[in-house]
Amino acid sequence: MVLHILQSCKASSKVKLRYWYDRKCALSHTLHLFSGSRSHWETPANCARGLAISHCCTAGKSPILGSRTLFCTVYLLYHTESERISLRIPNEQQSLSQDYIEQFRDDGFFFMDDVFSMQEVEYLRTVCASLPIVQSSSEEERATQTLHHLGIVAQHPALLDLARDERIISQLRPLIGPDIELQHSKLAAKATAVGKGPFQWHQDFAFFPHTNTDLVAVMVMLDDATSENGCMSMVKGSHKLGLLEHRKDGIFTGGCQESQIWESASENVIPVTPKAGGISVHHCLALHGSPPNLSGQPRRGIVFQYRASDAYQLADEVWDDTGLLVAGQYREQVRCTVGTVWLPRVPTRQPRYGSAWQQQGPFAQATNEA
Repeated sequence: MVLHILQSCKASSKVKLRYWYDRKCALSHTLHLFSGSRSHWETPANCARGLAISHCCTAGKSPILGSRTLFCTVYLLYHTESERISLRIPNEQQSLSQDYIEQFRDDGFFFMDDVFSMQEVEYLRTVCASLPIVQSSSEEERATQTLHHLGIVAQHPALLDLARDERIISQLRPLIGPDIELQHSKLAAKATAVGKGPFQWHQDFAFFPHTNTDLVAVMVMLDDATSENGCMSMVKGSHKLGLLEHRKDGIFTGGCQESQIWESASENVIPVTPKAGGISVHHCLALHGSPPNLSGQPRRGIVFQYRASDAYQLADEVWDDTGLLVAGQYREQVRCTVGTVWLPRVPTRQPRYGSAWQQQGPFAQATNEA
C-alpha cells in the first residue's frame, strides 16, 4: 500500500490528514510526523503510534499533537521497486512570495530551486522512463529530436499526484486564482546528441488560444537546466506585447515570425536555469525558445500547462487530461477578455483548428467541408 497525502493543515492543536491507498503499488508504509523541527516519532514504538494515527485519521478522527506549526514527512517503502521515497508536504501557509509575484507581473516568468527533493526526482525519472509513450520512441529519435510526450498525467498516478502537488499549486493561486485546471501535461525531453534539439521562439497561447490569458506553464526539472544543455530562454516583458504573429501565408508555423523582438534586445533574453528538483513558471504569452543541446547530456522536464477554470479553450487538441480540476471548483462561467484572436490553422490536422474546435453538428461539418 502506498500512502498518498492529500492535505495537511493546522487547526488549533489538531491536524487533519486525508489520504487514499493505491492497491497496485507496494505493501507497507511508515508515517512520521514532525511538529516544528523536533521529531516525535524516532523510536520503533512511536513509528507504530504514527501508523495508528494514520488509521485513526482514516476513521475521521483527529489526533491531538502539539500546537506548533506542523510539517509531515512521509516515507514510502516500495517493495516492488526496492526504493524509498520521502515527500515533504509544507503547510498551506506557504505561498508565493511578493517578490516572485512582482517578477511574474513584470517579466512574465520566474524560476526557483529545491522545490522537490532528489529522492523525488529520481523516482519521477523512473516513472517517466516507464511510460509506454516514452518507450515507444526510438533511440535515434531521443538523440536527435526534442520530444514532447503529451497526456502523461493520465498515464501514471504519481504524475497525477504531482500535477496536484501543493508545492506547485500554492505558487499558482496568486497568479491565476483559486480555481485551477490542467490544460495539458507532457514530458519535454531535449535531444541528447550534441548540436541537436533547438526549439523555435514561440508563445504557448498561439498554440491553444483561450478566452482569457490566465494560463501558466510549470516545468519540474528532472535534470539541471544549463546553457550548455539547451535550457529555455525567455524575453523579459514579452507577455505584455499580446499575441504575436505565428503564421506565414495564413498557415500556423509553430514559431514566432517577429524575430526583431529577441534579436534587437538581447539584454532582455534571459536563460532559465533551475536545477533538478526546481521549477520554472511562465505566462502563456511569454516569448521563449531554446538552443541546441551542446552537452550530450539529457535535459528533461515535466511540464504542466495550467489555466484558470474560467478560461475556455478555442483551438488545438483536447487531451486525456485536459480540464482536470487540480484546485478549487468549477464556477460554470467563462471569462472573455482577449477580444479577437486568430486560430492556429494546420491544413494537415482534422479538424484544422484541433479537437477543441468542435462547435458544429455532424451535418453542418460534413456540408461545410464538402
